[in-house]
Amino acid sequence: MKPLAEDPSWRTRYTVADKIGELAKCLGKQQTKTVLLPLFVKFLQDPESEVNLCKREIVALTNLFRLKRLQL
Repeated sequence: MKPLAEDPSWRTRYTVADKIGELAKCLGKQQTKTVLLPLFVKFLQDPESEVNLCKREIVALTNLFRLKRLQL
């Protein structure tokens, strides 16, 4: 997944960023923390506005972390 998230094509990075919330649900808590969270931070800093403004997925991932914290 990391090679796709770091692909030179903004469209490829966007596709990963756009689906990050769905990926988090599939990967589970531990892999989300270790794999997706660093990618998530990179997406927020991406110079391409289409990648860093995937607000729907940012909200989805944030909500997922909130739900997981409440269940602990």
